[in-house]
Amino acid sequence: MSNNFGNPENSRTIKINILKKLFPLIVLLTLVFTQSFTVEQNENIVSRKQAIKLAEQFIKDNGYTSEKPDRSKMKYELFDREINQTLKYRYNSLQQKAFCFSKDDNEWHIGFLSTDINLKKLTGEQKNSDLRGRAVKVSFDGKEISIAHKDPRFSYFTKL
Repeated sequence: MSNNFGNPENSRTIKINILKKLFPLIVLLTLVFTQSFTVEQNENIVSRKQAIKLAEQFIKDNGYTSEKPDRSKMKYELFDREINQTLKYRYNSLQQKAFCFSKDDNEWHIGFLSTDINLKKLTGEQKNSDLRGRAVKVSFDGKEISIAHKDPRFSYFTKL
């Protein structure tokens, strides 16, 4: 009677049989983990409505509207120097309500029209053009909010 336990071929066969039995369990665990991670990750993403609210508060706090700014929450742009001069330049430059939005892989882009544009007088074609304004970037977790430095291409944004 021979002992097959020391036989490398038999050892390989045993490992293959174990893997065949464990494979469905490994696949199932991988799917469950991936699904729960995706759900958890999606729960941390701010909705479009939340991003708009954050962006509207940001432009108010940073002095872009006719509302009183919150100097403690101000974020400076690249060429901003002195706070009073910056606030004077920004004052009432953007409409208080968001006009449009878009998103990419990392953040929302919330568009605000310049105050010199009367939205009620615009034709449909004009509303879909590249109007003057600024975009506020809101990270999906809502923790990073900043003004975009490039002129926005509102023609590519979804209108509200």
